[in-house]
Amino acid sequence: MHTPNKSQLPFLEKILASRSIREVVVSTDLAHVGDFLTNFVYTTMRIGIKGKRGSIHVWDRALANAAREVGLQQYFPNRYKRDKIADGVEALIAYAYFNSIVSLSDLIAVLSSWIGDDDMKDRKIEIHACQTAFEKLLEELMLRFNRGGVFDDL
Repeated sequence: MHTPNKSQLPFLEKILASRSIREVVVSTDLAHVGDFLTNFVYTTMRIGIKGKRGSIHVWDRALANAAREVGLQQYFPNRYKRDKIADGVEALIAYAYFNSIVSLSDLIAVLSSWIGDDDMKDRKIEIHACQTAFEKLLEELMLRFNRGGVFDDL
């Protein structure tokens, strides 16, 4: 399976070609795709690697807190609420995936390495572990964005 290239996604092509992290994190269309991708990756890790039943919608609180912890807050408009910041994180993940900066395997592996089996025994603990895992994922994405000179405003 290969990642579709930008030309195969004509309605996302413009945002996927953007060199502005600020544009990417406020893209609602990319956030919708990123929401699906983020939940897919987390649920795949949870069921396929950790052996836990049930799908999970990744918590907005975990994504927004992860964004704040790695310093992404500065790229969002002032007074952006938690759900919008979470959407921005999901848009950024989709951007990285569709630009072949990160693979599904990479996404799943990073999450899996930071979430332990015991973390999934309690909802509160899992939310905290999820936040930590997404912090590490975002740190990795930021490194890759920087190394590749992906964004002009980073």
